[in-house]
Amino acid sequence: MRKGDGSLVVFTVLSQWSVGITVCLAGITVADSLAMKTGPGLAICVLFALILIVAATTVSFLHLGNPINAPNAMRNLGTSWLSREILAIGLYSLCLFATLVFTWIAGSAVYLRYLLLASSIAGLFLVWAMACVYRIPTIPSWNSGFTLLGFLSTSLSLGLLTCLLCDASSVFSLAEGTRTLLMSLLTTVLVLEIGAGFVNQGRLASMDTGIDGPSFGRGFLYKLFLARMAVVFLACLVLGYFLMSPELPGGFAWLLVVAVLVVVQEFAGRILFYSSYFRVGI
Repeated sequence: MRKGDGSLVVFTVLSQWSVGITVCLAGITVADSLAMKTGPGLAICVLFALILIVAATTVSFLHLGNPINAPNAMRNLGTSWLSREILAIGLYSLCLFATLVFTWIAGSAVYLRYLLLASSIAGLFLVWAMACVYRIPTIPSWNSGFTLLGFLSTSLSLGLLTCLLCDASSVFSLAEGTRTLLMSLLTTVLVLEIGAGFVNQGRLASMDTGIDGPSFGRGFLYKLFLARMAVVFLACLVLGYFLMSPELPGGFAWLLVVAVLVVVQEFAGRILFYSSYFRVGI
């Protein structure tokens, strides 16, 4: 990777993880409203999402040459996706903070749905803006639909996983049908990541990157890609076994295993994304 891209790996994964939690919570309030009452249980999950976006924003400053000039990036909202990304971070963080405050107050769950919906919309706009920042014609490895697909799959997989862990640890209690649905959705997202990963890998391997460009079809990057696919496949196997045996002893421990596998492979996928950088033209 280029110098400084490590901070972007952490920034993008953590912020998309936060958005995924918010989107999944919004979906759960519709599918299983009885489980998602306002109070400390839900607040823990919302707080974690807020901590993630704050940590991601803090880490992003490490990529700036002079952090003091960061506010200047907001001056080009009409033409710059980077400016829109910064605006989206602010809107999303504000909505999430309002949701966190509300969860500590006893009230109607209807208002909670509206707050989570607003946070989800702002969060999805953030993910979209992130993808558009990297859709640069002179960087063909990034300029494709796989960039947005990868960012969305990261959000969904980590968000679904977090909600399942909260349920398993009794932070809140989901209905059996909702729990099975979330686990099935997580498995589906991971299977799609495997399929999209191999298709995108074939696309990258066919690119002419020049003599000094990265090599996608062999070497370290290819081995890292294969290792990542193996980790995702193993996570799918564990989830499939868990779906067939919902009363499996040590269910929380099995979910922790899946959590480690999924988090590791998402970071590996983002490292591969930034390592695929090469530029053509001027």
